[in-house]
Amino acid sequence: TSRHYEGQGTGTSVWLWDTTTGQHIATLLGHKEGVRLFEFSPDINTLVSTSGDLTIRLWDINTGQLNASLTEHKTNIFSLEFTPDRTTLIARDWDANIHSWDLKTGEHKNVFTGQTHQRTTKFAQQKYDRFSCYSPAIFSADGQTLYCPNADNTIWMYDTNTGKLKTKLTGYPFHPYQVVFSPNKQTLANAGLDNTIHLWDINTGKIKVTLKTDIEDIIPMALSSDGKTLVSGGSDNTIRLWDPHIGQQRTTLIRHEGTVVRIAFSPDGKTLASTTGYIIYRSVRKPDYAIWLWDFNTGKHKNTYLGHTEEVNSIAFSPDGKTLASASKDTTIRLWDIQTGKLMTTFTGDGKEVSSVAFSPDGKMLASSHQNGTILLWDISKK
Repeated sequence: TSRHYEGQGTGTSVWLWDTTTGQHIATLLGHKEGVRLFEFSPDINTLVSTSGDLTIRLWDINTGQLNASLTEHKTNIFSLEFTPDRTTLIARDWDANIHSWDLKTGEHKNVFTGQTHQRTTKFAQQKYDRFSCYSPAIFSADGQTLYCPNADNTIWMYDTNTGKLKTKLTGYPFHPYQVVFSPNKQTLANAGLDNTIHLWDINTGKIKVTLKTDIEDIIPMALSSDGKTLVSGGSDNTIRLWDPHIGQQRTTLIRHEGTVVRIAFSPDGKTLASTTGYIIYRSVRKPDYAIWLWDFNTGKHKNTYLGHTEEVNSIAFSPDGKTLASASKDTTIRLWDIQTGKLMTTFTGDGKEVSSVAFSPDGKMLASSHQNGTILLWDISKK
């Protein structure tokens, strides 16, 4: 599932719907200000929501009851993460603090502190201060280490049991705002704001390879399931495939007519999906509103999904890889059949812009967040 910061919302309730019957199941009430962020727990029994009222609420999906309200943070939350063992919730706030809670009891376990809230260089203040510390943190394979991009051009490594800083990965000239792991968790890749991607050896803390590009803005990034290919997109309207071991570019995929801002791998790693959008701090060409599918092995264009009439904000593959969900500013959610390329169904939700979509781990439920602050849950088990 994906984590998204959605900006200011106005709706304070979360609505649950049965899309088979179209009936309203329940309304989750309690937030005092707009709902900003949501995430399913790994066991699918809990929905986690955050709000401008500075609370994180844990809801029982089956009963609609509030299990816990978490209030230890003092500023808004912009990312959520679960530990690999599924027992702990991690939330990063706008003060650059990272909090951890016991998912079952709601007990506040640790707060990881010390990170920088804002870049102090003139270059960063002029263009990139919005990215200063707002990158989601990620876990090591064993869940014992939390890796956090920081505004001081380093990646901080925390001990998740004690909350203490273990070490820092240093040597990056500009803020590392996006981080992904290789499948074996031995290599960490991060894109920065200086036209480069760095690959780190987790065991030594040293930079293994630096990939240099002529792209001023590297936006999305993903590693193939076998760890042999790194995929990046950006403001030159292309997708680039790299060999991360030797630091060379393999090929460039060119079809889009706008800045590539979203990339998603199918679960089997054979298909790549991409969309275009806007960059926060720069004027770019208008998005093409299309979703492109690529054969990852050959680099050939497989299909184009057309139908959205405004920018596609989010894409997600179902766990079985047979369905692609897309969310758009045109207020619709669309489900696409990967094999046939045909549109399966369209959800109209509450008539507001759809910010993001995420499948539950079993693929039977789809969650969508909307710009009015609501979160909708869709039963797609009979789609």
